[in-house]
Amino acid sequence: MQVFEWAPPPMEDQVTEADLDGERIRRHATQALDEAARECHRVVPGVTVETAAPEGAAAATLARVAADRGAPLLVIGSSGISALPRVLLGSTAAELVRSADVPVVVVRSGDEDDEETTGRAPVVVGVDGSPNSDPAVEFAFDVAHRHGAPLRAVHALSDLPPSLLTTGPVAARGPQVGRAGIGPEVPRQLDRHGSRYPDVDTTLVGAPDPPAHALLDAARGARLLVVGSHGRGRVRRMFLGSVSHAALYHAPCPVAVLRSAG
Repeated sequence: MQVFEWAPPPMEDQVTEADLDGERIRRHATQALDEAARECHRVVPGVTVETAAPEGAAAATLARVAADRGAPLLVIGSSGISALPRVLLGSTAAELVRSADVPVVVVRSGDEDDEETTGRAPVVVGVDGSPNSDPAVEFAFDVAHRHGAPLRAVHALSDLPPSLLTTGPVAARGPQVGRAGIGPEVPRQLDRHGSRYPDVDTTLVGAPDPPAHALLDAARGARLLVVGSHGRGRVRRMFLGSVSHAALYHAPCPVAVLRSAG
């Protein structure tokens, strides 16, 4: 799907569809969408592909179409035509992961799969045993099952605050590890969701790091990193937690953001 916003907000009184040669742009978009559909058929023969080019603000329109179609998932590139795609998260992707009601997968330029190295690449998910992480754990099991991939569940043992890493790693990560280690609620959470997917090879890792550090380290060589976003309510849902924020900006693989219920 390609979304059109004819009049960018700062230029609403100056730019129209006619000024932009809207018909020519639509023809180009149709060609690009047809090419994308052919590529989908090449990768997954027999898959049903529909294309659309609706009008409206990109993030709001994508979220609306996903809701209208009952889509279970939204997949988007991170930066589009913006510079520094591995560092800056595009505005559409950033808005969608904060506001969409369905899981959002963000794929940066350079995140393409290498078939020789990702055949058994794991799905990585952060677990803490709480209900807030249930959607992420369930989603990660489902993806691992569908792709015949192992699941690596990561539980951060560090006592350091999770907000320590928001925009990048810090130096001198000391052994600030919780004395209790992995509590029983974490394996219980994995067992509860994993019982539906007995074919998934699951490994639980206790990492002596803050959550963002632990997940970014575990995501090296992964096919997907799954994180939760705990914002709830009309105000909190507009903000990402520090862990999901760090994952979206720094993960070396595609990232799926799952919103907690409520």
